[in-house]
Amino acid sequence: MQTAPGIQRQGGSSTSSLMALLSLKLLLLAFFILLTVLAQFENEKVKKVVDSVNKTFEGRVEVNRSVDPLPGADGVQQGGAPALSELSRLFRSYLPTSSMEVDPALGELRLEIPAEELFLRDSTQLNGRAERLIDRVAVELSKRQDQDADYDLELLNGFDPQSMERLLESSGQSPVFLRAGALVRAFLDRDLVAGKISGGLLPDSAGMVRIVVRLWGGEGEPEQPAEFTP
Repeated sequence: MQTAPGIQRQGGSSTSSLMALLSLKLLLLAFFILLTVLAQFENEKVKKVVDSVNKTFEGRVEVNRSVDPLPGADGVQQGGAPALSELSRLFRSYLPTSSMEVDPALGELRLEIPAEELFLRDSTQLNGRAERLIDRVAVELSKRQDQDADYDLELLNGFDPQSMERLLESSGQSPVFLRAGALVRAFLDRDLVAGKISGGLLPDSAGMVRIVVRLWGGEGEPEQPAEFTP
């Protein structure tokens, strides 16, 4: 007896369905293998990112440290007390052409600046950059008033000794005196303690301004103020 045609068609359809199902399962298997490979690749990327962040915050960033002197900051010593480092950074940012010396052992920062860098041309009025710098410096010094730390700020304006007679005859109206007073008042206007700020004249340094900051009693700073060295 021959098999009915309908039954043959049913058997062929069953085989085709089975092959189609098997192919689908193979495709799904390949898809999951691909996802697994991609997931492992992403894990490697994530691991590299995490390692990079950890390395950065551990403070061991590998860079080529330059031994060239900083422009306008000859004699600056790296490191030192945090407050001294922050003040030196501020002065370098606002007055890059100035000459700076930092002595962490004494807690002292000394800055030599052309007067024209601080004052308006042929004027006794501070320029905008100097006003912003004084704002930032005053904030840093004010923080010490609330801590177990202290400071001394010395502001000296240079003059020519040969012109001293004319200075004395000016009754305080000389640009040298007026600029010296304007610089001291600028810091006092920022609510700094008057007893911690001193102003004066600097002979043989006409056209220059010297700013000396001494810090003591804070973290990494001397316990006693540095001795005065003109």
